[in-house]
Amino acid sequence: MSGVLTLTPTASPFPWAAAAIATYTGKASLNFDTDAKGVTLEIDGSKITAEDEIVQTLAKAGGLADDSAKTAAYFALAKTLPTVTAFPEITAALDSLDDHLAFRTFLVGHDITAADWIVWGALKGSVKIVGLLKNNKHPHLLRWFSHIESLESTQAAIAGLAEAKSAKARNNKTAASFALGLQNAKEGEVVTRFPPEPSGYLHIGHAKAAMLNQYFAKMYKGKMIIRFDDTNPTKERTEFEETILEDLALLDIHGDKITHTSDYFDQLYEYALQMIKTGKAYADNTPQEQMRKERFDGIASQHRDDSVEDNLKHFAEMTSGSEEGTKWCIRAKISVDNPNKALRDPVIYRTNLLPHHRTGDKWKVYPTYDFACPIVDSIEGVTHALRTNEYRDRNPQYNWMIEALGLRPVHIWDFSRLNFIYTLLSKRKLHWFVDTGLVRGWDDPRFPTVRGIRRRGLTVEALRQFMLAQGPSQAIVSLEWDSLWTLNKKVIDPIAPRFWALSKANLVPVTVKGGPEKPEVKNVPKHKKNPEVGEKQTVYSSQIFVEQEDAVSFEDQEEVTLMDWGNAIVRSKTTNESGVITAIEMELHLEGDFRKTKKKITWLAQPAGEHALVETTLLDHDYLITKKKLEETDDVKDFVTPVTEFREDALADANVRTLAKGNIIQFERKGYYIFDGTVDGRMEFIHIPDGRAASIASKAAPATPAEGAKKESAAAAQAEEGQQRGQLTSKETPADTKMYKLAKVYGEDEVPTPVETKMYKVKNVFSWFKWSVPSSSTCERLQRRTGSQILKAMEVPKTMKALVVQEGKQVAVLNHPVPEIGDDDILVKTVAVAQNPTDYKFIDSGRGKPGTVLGCDWSGNVVKLGQNVTSVKVGDHVAGFVMGGMFPDGGAFAEYVKTPAELTWVVPPGTLSHEEAATMGCAFWTAIQALYHPTRLSLVEPPEKAAGDEWVYIHGGSSSVGQFAIQLAVLSGYKVATTASPRNFALVRSLGAAAVFDYADPAVVANIKAASGDSIRAALDTIGLRSAQATCVEVIAPGGGKVVHILQVIPDASARTDVERIYTLLYWALGRAFSFGPGAEHPVRPEDRAHMVHFLKKVPGLVKDGLVKPLPVKLWEGGLAAIPDGLQYMREGLVRAEKIVYRVA
Repeated sequence: MSGVLTLTPTASPFPWAAAAIATYTGKASLNFDTDAKGVTLEIDGSKITAEDEIVQTLAKAGGLADDSAKTAAYFALAKTLPTVTAFPEITAALDSLDDHLAFRTFLVGHDITAADWIVWGALKGSVKIVGLLKNNKHPHLLRWFSHIESLESTQAAIAGLAEAKSAKARNNKTAASFALGLQNAKEGEVVTRFPPEPSGYLHIGHAKAAMLNQYFAKMYKGKMIIRFDDTNPTKERTEFEETILEDLALLDIHGDKITHTSDYFDQLYEYALQMIKTGKAYADNTPQEQMRKERFDGIASQHRDDSVEDNLKHFAEMTSGSEEGTKWCIRAKISVDNPNKALRDPVIYRTNLLPHHRTGDKWKVYPTYDFACPIVDSIEGVTHALRTNEYRDRNPQYNWMIEALGLRPVHIWDFSRLNFIYTLLSKRKLHWFVDTGLVRGWDDPRFPTVRGIRRRGLTVEALRQFMLAQGPSQAIVSLEWDSLWTLNKKVIDPIAPRFWALSKANLVPVTVKGGPEKPEVKNVPKHKKNPEVGEKQTVYSSQIFVEQEDAVSFEDQEEVTLMDWGNAIVRSKTTNESGVITAIEMELHLEGDFRKTKKKITWLAQPAGEHALVETTLLDHDYLITKKKLEETDDVKDFVTPVTEFREDALADANVRTLAKGNIIQFERKGYYIFDGTVDGRMEFIHIPDGRAASIASKAAPATPAEGAKKESAAAAQAEEGQQRGQLTSKETPADTKMYKLAKVYGEDEVPTPVETKMYKVKNVFSWFKWSVPSSSTCERLQRRTGSQILKAMEVPKTMKALVVQEGKQVAVLNHPVPEIGDDDILVKTVAVAQNPTDYKFIDSGRGKPGTVLGCDWSGNVVKLGQNVTSVKVGDHVAGFVMGGMFPDGGAFAEYVKTPAELTWVVPPGTLSHEEAATMGCAFWTAIQALYHPTRLSLVEPPEKAAGDEWVYIHGGSSSVGQFAIQLAVLSGYKVATTASPRNFALVRSLGAAAVFDYADPAVVANIKAASGDSIRAALDTIGLRSAQATCVEVIAPGGGKVVHILQVIPDASARTDVERIYTLLYWALGRAFSFGPGAEHPVRPEDRAHMVHFLKKVPGLVKDGLVKPLPVKLWEGGLAAIPDGLQYMREGLVRAEKIVYRVA
């Protein structure tokens, strides 16, 4: 009896029990259908649609153990769990299951039954419950849950769902997240373009742009143009065009048409003349440095108002390439002092006397990219120009060029630039590595070029899935490599053939008693789970090799498993005077049970006759730089990783001789590798990271003792070389200590084991090292190499850089005293800060007091504690909010920030970056205060849930406060109605909003009332304008309710008297008195501070469980000095559903 289980990958909750028991019993295949309604099992002529009945049917068909009378109770529990929302009830259920499983392997009897599957499915389908299990408060339940999830059949079901979701994302009709930004896209009419400059090799950042352009073109059945932006003869060469096309082919990207900007030089020249004649451009001979300064300061060029005739004359000189002409350029006449500096009369034509690689000496003048790109886009019929959002400030310039020339408009679609930690994408810096010989070329596996990452084993399919998963993200952050390599592993694991390789370092010969007298050859599968991969030949012999690392771990008379052969018992070991094992005798015990052995060992038959082993080299690589993200002011030479390539000599089985260059394999127990070719008779294999922390961590840091124990013998020479180069080794402790010495608790003897155990003994990991305090020279090397001044980490200077309020409503980065902390305070070294509207309003309104530090939101690391502080410790990653521009010791836009310890929260390790944590300040705290304070809306606080379907209205759902308010209200069990601009509908829905409306719709109030059944009693106004306040009041149901405003209440915004309108101000939560001027004094509000302190204790848990997410980050480069530009950007209303964040450290 075999059936088909049909389910949709979008089901919520997903029917995990049915899917998992189907794969476990093998009695039904999984059919993922996006159009399916619910779950259906068709088996033996019957159709079953209830999941509990499906589980029972498949359990019976699979011959699972007969269930007891208790089974019905577990089925009832599984049906109830998804409906339970109250935290105490969920915890009680988990406590009961944990107690039951304390001395049991399964819920009923001694084998897995339908009861286990139905309960496991209910738990798996609840994100909240899975989050609670991760808190390790229910160890027995977690052990049972993890066991069932780890089963091969369960993993197959999980993988099947993941693949179905990936396929759904790739399907045109379900790619809504990508279609969201392609305004006015019509099937069959979309034209995109990928415009690389032919001046180098493509890197992974270019790959994202190319893949997205091709994706959209295919999705809308349109076309993609590959256009070489060849407007700079100084950099460009024909050879780079060829390599770029080769790189695109490696990515399986092929344009419908290949063009060059140089194809349009004649037309571009005519358009430049047109702009000069219409007074929209002028000639300028201002020296470059002076022009840059004048543009920055908003000073007009002395030639800005020259006559058309003079401008044409100078352009003619430029065109001829005369000595006089080389002094001039053409600038667009847009603006002198526009706050957007990209609009301050940019250069659109300049002289270059070098011959062009396509047009030769025909031209002496060339258009800039900013001038040529919009014109050629319009001419070539491009409908949607995809640009990274680093160009966002230049988008108005792009549109101005088109409008000034009366050309067909082009839609711009922004996406975030791809950045990775420890990775350089700058062509200039990559050139430096090539030129200095630190890498072997542009295809070096340590390089982020397309050729480099492909050579390291990254597949096109994994790269495509990763790029599409980024989607329309606007956050500019440095990504970890783990997600990409994890995707890659999922692609290669099912098809990578398995081989064996042993490290040659102290290889141990083994005599196997009971082995064949002469070598025997057998065919075995290359991949045990995928026979289609083929077979390989394995040689069996009584003389074999094993690795020294395995030999050291063998106990006397221990039974181990020789993989693909059977069990053997270690009868004797021979050791030399250095403790190195030189020989082993084993006795075959093929009747032994491999499931009972602790060690499964790879081995190779010693070479005899035609059965030779293959000399190989296994290569592993580290990041090229030691800093996660280089700043513009950093010199790459100061952050070069001392040793970035690790070579290990090994012997491999003869089957590897059949491999072709580029084949991906797995050396079992070592990892995935790609065959890179043969060098000096040795086959070289490059290690492919698999996404696990150990495979992608920077190897420049000191190794942990465990890692050192595992690799000591293989890495001894490299460690010595690294030490000579100034690299800190694992035997050096990077800190002096003044602690007095204590004797070990158990003396120098081995620690006694107080109970009997069947675990095999392992050597104490710390016995591999002789720990010592480093010499002063080592400390100096560490400081010089890392630039992080680790030895001075806890030293706090007297002054710091800070953005300080000045007279005349100005700010400036100045040296400012580091604030002194009180007994209940902490001092934090800021790493990232985020800006808010209140920051520029403090400047513009004059509220900011001269001499104070501006800024509210921050994230950093604790460096100093007040004597009463116990809630945090030095080194903790913390985040919070302070009142900038008011107190001499306050303000976040600085290298250090002082704050009461109780008004911070510790960011759980591995959850949020500093940039993300910095977004959870002013806006997050305001949402907390407005929603939950007893004198504001006084909603039910999480983890408790509101009873019934109670609605809350949040006006301005895509605002910073609105995004957090939606998440919190949903977390509290409320249904949220909100307003936003249509372009942000998808964003606010993703946060949990149940109903979203256009705030500009005249019928918005009526629509909200209809959706909520006119039942809203609580509303939060996150905007504060008169129209916003009126809307909030009017959506309240008859009979009245509450509205909280984040700006002062405008009394006549509404005539209703049955609605209580409340003003809330976040600064009250800080518990300090302050004044905005005469008549605007604010006394201490202890109740506000107490409430905030109470709620902040919950925040780490909410973040750790993924229940509250940070705002989308727009990382603004330039640190503290760039904040005035970011504030101006916000003043102009250009911020869109994102948070501007700056790196301080």
